[in-house]
Amino acid sequence: MKNAVWDLSIAYQGLNDPKVEQDIELIQRSISLLTHHQEERKHVIAMQNAIQTMEAASTLLNTVSTLANCHASTNAQNTQAKQLIGRLSQLSSELEQAFSPYENVLAFADVAFIQQVLDHDNPSVAGQGFQIELLQRKAQTQLSIAEEQLLSAMQVDGRDAWGRLYDNITGSLSITIETDQGTETLGFSAAASLLYGGEFTKQEAAWKGIQSAMKANDTSFAAIVNALAGWRHNEGKKRSHNSEEHFLDPSLRANRIQRETLEAMMSVAKSIVLSVKKPVS
Repeated sequence: MKNAVWDLSIAYQGLNDPKVEQDIELIQRSISLLTHHQEERKHVIAMQNAIQTMEAASTLLNTVSTLANCHASTNAQNTQAKQLIGRLSQLSSELEQAFSPYENVLAFADVAFIQQVLDHDNPSVAGQGFQIELLQRKAQTQLSIAEEQLLSAMQVDGRDAWGRLYDNITGSLSITIETDQGTETLGFSAAASLLYGGEFTKQEAAWKGIQSAMKANDTSFAAIVNALAGWRHNEGKKRSHNSEEHFLDPSLRANRIQRETLEAMMSVAKSIVLSVKKPVS
């Protein structure tokens, strides 16, 4: 069975690279720093330092996560990669919790304070204007600091755990692709990459192969989707204390689009489908 091959040597030489543990230690130090200085978060310099610390830790976390997920995506039985993913999920939650008090200040801060914070030579701070604007847009659905931290803590074995289960299942699938050139068996990652690659003659075969392989686990996939939808509905209810948090709002914010944009896209897509299905007179 063919799997995707990742060249991650630009960052790490592998899962056993000592730099992985060194970077994890730096992330843990960052969490400690953020936690230790939370009481100073209303001061401009403290906020600037916190943003720099958060940005550096997030970069390291994302880099190590990429390493772990690439290895796990090609071998669902890679225990070392799966354990690392679990550790990183916990670290991500702890980092979010440590920065939550700072986000709370930024979400409700006045223009003068924000301008002072952004007045910094480091681009990781000066370039935060858009992110802070997004925070302030969702301020009406912001929970208390304690509630936000509790939600982040519960995501590790709740929402994120369902995602890890999905990755474990798909990572173990064998995808059979049948084309005019013959039959080949691929791992899920390699087959999925064909859907977006330049081998157009294989795209339909890859899609059919993926659908067929996933069919055997449709009950598990349905449970995952239902659990994630239930999580989002319940979180939305909790956040609707001042302003309604719609089911789609988190996705719209994550993709930086307005509801009107999504509705326009869906309207065009539906009209195209209808025009294709319309019988020729």
